[in-house]
Amino acid sequence: MCASLAEAQHVRGCEAIVNPNLDSRKNIIQLKQLKSLYSVIESISSKLHFENVLESVPQAVKAITGSTEMAVALVHKTADGFEIDRETMRHTCSHPSDIVSKADRWRVAITAIKTNKPIIALASGELVPYDQTSDHPIEDIVFAIVPLTAQNKSIGFISVIAPERKRFDHKDIVLLTILASHIVIAIENARLHLRVQELSLAKERCRIAKEILAVVMQSDMYDNILPVFTGRRGEELTNKEREVLTLMAKGYTNEEIAKELWIGLKTVKTHVSSIIRKLEQKNRVQAIVCALQRGLIEFTPE
Repeated sequence: MCASLAEAQHVRGCEAIVNPNLDSRKNIIQLKQLKSLYSVIESISSKLHFENVLESVPQAVKAITGSTEMAVALVHKTADGFEIDRETMRHTCSHPSDIVSKADRWRVAITAIKTNKPIIALASGELVPYDQTSDHPIEDIVFAIVPLTAQNKSIGFISVIAPERKRFDHKDIVLLTILASHIVIAIENARLHLRVQELSLAKERCRIAKEILAVVMQSDMYDNILPVFTGRRGEELTNKEREVLTLMAKGYTNEEIAKELWIGLKTVKTHVSSIIRKLEQKNRVQAIVCALQRGLIEFTPE
């Protein structure tokens, strides 16, 4: 979803949602930063893959705040609270233990996640929920954690360290919060895109499997495809080969079989070759038809 003109016209509305006190601070966001904000929003929104969205976050944060030290991660809820999905972590630095102690940093992140509100660290070392800041401008913010929220549910967070030569102020937190909301939209869109791909792939597998079944049902082709049953029936298939053969019948490619069974692509190719040889066929389609006819596997299209 690209940034629209309507979004640009409602920036002040976004500011008021983040902090009601911001309504009195006119011209808080400079035009240059607004242009940077909507430029990075458009870039992030164009990403169709989940990993690409996460990879683009550091550059987006740098573009609107000037910070090169940040981290982004998604979380999932557990029986005891929340846990970081380690594979989603993207960072450009180690966590600033001199700004927020190691013992406190996860507690701060959890607070931001639970409350769905940014937490800021002042140069004095004080940690403050952003919505509790006073009406006067704060210009000594050295660190901020902004939650990523989807449908009133936190799915992750962004933590950002202010550049050494420039402390964060209110407008930087506003910009980060607006950016966070669009990162969430991009993540949700990427997940939807992936789901559509998975459904399309499942539909294609089903189509292939049905075509294979149609071949099996054409009894006049059996003599050309299958060996004479009264003769030698070949070697027995191993359990792993049967697993591979079942996925072949469902229309899986070698790469998909490798991923499904957690084995190497070379190993899959070896199994396929072995299956074709043991069933005394010329190719994988003939091997599948032969296996179905012999009852070695069952036809269960996805």
